[in-house]
Formats: sequence, C-alpha cells, structure tokens
Amino acid sequence: KEDNVSVVKEKLDNILRKYLLKYHELNNPEIRSHVENISKYEEVLQSENVPLSLGIRPEHFVVTNDVTNETLTLTVSVSELLGSEYFVHLPYMDLDLVAKLPVKNDIVSGDKLNINCEEAVRCESRSLVFL
Repeated sequence: KEDNVSVVKEKLDNILRKYLLKYHELNNPEIRSHVENISKYEEVLQSENVPLSLGIRPEHFVVTNDVTNETLTLTVSVSELLGSEYFVHLPYMDLDLVAKLPVKNDIVSGDKLNINCEEAVRCESRSLVFL
C-alpha cells in the first residue's frame, strides 16, 4: 500500500511540475511567442488546403558531383557573371530557381548542373508568416 501511495505522489508531483513549468513558459513573452508559433505550425501542417510558400536563398544552392536522390539536374537558362559570383537561373517545373554560385568554372546557358541545398539551411520562426 505504501508503494502505491509513493507512486501516486510521484505522479502528482510530476503533473504539478509540468503545470508550473507551463505557467512560467506562458508568462515569459519570448517563450509564449514560440508556443503560439508552434501551435500555428501544427494547425497548418494538419490542414490539407493551405497554400505554402517555400523560399530558398540563392546562396544556399550548391553544385555537386555527388548525385543523390536529393540532387536536381537542371539546365541553365540564364547565367549572369557578377565579378566573383554567378547568378544562375534554373527552370524547374513552373519555377525559376536562382542560384548564387562561386566563379570556379565558366557557367553558360545550356549547361547542366547538379544542384543541392546546403545542409545548414534551417527554418527560422521569424521568417515564417501566417496570414
């Protein structure tokens, strides 16, 4: 019987700790903002008909020789040499992807490039907008 009482007491303590932590989180404006964003993200992820825009910065594209299932092989439509870098336009489906690439080799219209996104690309809460 004493074991059951201690188990119940431990469970109640854990529940109380969880609620106190939640109380402090919700009263901290920065944490409250993140909690609100997470609930919005979850709502969007559960919706089926919400348009979602994904933005990839041109500098996050890289040319690779290692072709994986994440690699896109695309044909250059426009190549703009801007001194120390290229801005390369790559049609993909109905999109015009723009990659900012270093000047290692000449890149001209018609070239085929194996493109990946850098692994360091991450999602920042301040960059997401909910309408």
